[in-house]
Amino acid sequence: MTEMLDTMMNEVPRMIVNIVQILPMESLREVQRPSIGCELQKRFCSCLVLPEDNSTDLKELIELNFEFQWRLEKLLESDRFFKEDFAVVLQPYLQHTQPPRLPVRSLTPTY
Repeated sequence: MTEMLDTMMNEVPRMIVNIVQILPMESLREVQRPSIGCELQKRFCSCLVLPEDNSTDLKELIELNFEFQWRLEKLLESDRFFKEDFAVVLQPYLQHTQPPRLPVRSLTPTY
């Protein structure tokens, strides 16, 4: 991320970069639909869907997710990427996002 932002700042004049924070990934474990997205997630991101609840692997993944969010926020809070003709803005609205749920606390089928 840093390298990409450095390149844009040095090579592209008059630019505002809008970065959307990643969402907490833990809730994605609950998404179980017969869709291509869910199948791809199971196949290519097994680190999220395979670990048992409360396992060391899952806790580590959740911590990495949180740390990525935190480090991105700290990087963009610094003045490194602000010049007269360049700025980077972090949109934090996904940072604490939880999927929509039915009254029985299960995920809505539309998620």
